[in-house]
Amino acid sequence: MTLPKLVKFSELDTTQPAVMILDSGAGAHSIFRECKKLRPNSNYIIIEDKSFFPYGNKSIAQLEENFREIAQTIKNTKLISLILACNTASTHALEIFRDTLDCPVIGTVPPIKLAVTNSPNKCIALLATPATTHSSYTRQLINEFAQDVKINLIPTPHLASISENYVANQSVCQESLSKELAPLANIAELDTIALACTHYHLIKDEISKLYPKCKIIDCSPAIAKQFDRVSPPIFKQTPSVQRCYL
Repeated sequence: MTLPKLVKFSELDTTQPAVMILDSGAGAHSIFRECKKLRPNSNYIIIEDKSFFPYGNKSIAQLEENFREIAQTIKNTKLISLILACNTASTHALEIFRDTLDCPVIGTVPPIKLAVTNSPNKCIALLATPATTHSSYTRQLINEFAQDVKINLIPTPHLASISENYVANQSVCQESLSKELAPLANIAELDTIALACTHYHLIKDEISKLYPKCKIIDCSPAIAKQFDRVSPPIFKQTPSVQRCYL
């Protein structure tokens, strides 16, 4: 899917109600593709917060300050809904945006529950940013849905950058990818790999080539379904897609 040119937020046409999708970069594209399937006639604004990329290696204080600034920047936009297309952002900023905006705010969570239902051996690897790996929310999901399952938390601090490079160049450095995913080779009976970062969705085919016997769990369809459930319908729009940075 070809996306429009990236422009500054202040240059956007914000006169019409729009669905906004926020991420630190190209991870938003995977969520957008699924949302577009369910609501093809909506306006979409994709925010790629590249100046703060990657979210996953920032401190909690840095993240919360950044998200408060973004919330203030977009609060006067006519929003149908806001999708936080990022596990790290959802973990640390969901309430910040919900307190500031008068629209549904949809978060992205690690697909642990979905991975558990798809794992015959009950042996799962969760690929995530360091921030998501160490978050209390991730631990809460494991305690709730995976008490009898072996969950291997694999921090992958460089995988988002590998994904960004893939979008820019349409190719992956196999050496870098293999090195980043090397811990997976040591997990006996691994049958399911859960992608807990929307950037990783973009290279799931490349991951599958390295681990062809594993199911790859991508949460983007579930996020799109939740967006469709909670967002109000908008009629008589001429659909458009805009991309911006802050």
